[in-house]
Amino acid sequence: MVWWSISNIFLNYKLDSNFIKNSIINSIIEETPTINLNSLKNQLGKFYKQFNDIKTFNLHLRSANNITGIYTKLIEMDTKKKELASMLGYKVNNASLERIQLTPVIKGLDSQIKFLDEEVINSTNKFNKLYKT
Repeated sequence: MVWWSISNIFLNYKLDSNFIKNSIINSIIEETPTINLNSLKNQLGKFYKQFNDIKTFNLHLRSANNITGIYTKLIEMDTKKKELASMLGYKVNNASLERIQLTPVIKGLDSQIKFLDEEVINSTNKFNKLYKT
């Protein structure tokens, strides 16, 4: 608008100076931008709210990732615990079966040991009788 007025001035050089002054002043006043501070305040308020929401989200995201990692480790440990419990149960069952199978063998060995102990005692007694006399 200012440029239009100035170009009109040069085109109409016969105009008086008051008209020129008023034209320039009016064009400057018309072009002065108005800033609505309430609108900016509302926009800044929305921006800060969104910024704080993002900040809070990122804070909770780190916590959520930590919780997820811990939960994953917990599931892995639970799975490993079940595997070890299964292996332990298998070993206990095998040990019980081996004990049942070995019980007669142990009884037989115990009776052989008793027999051999008696034989040693008898042999010792015979040896002592022969060489004492």
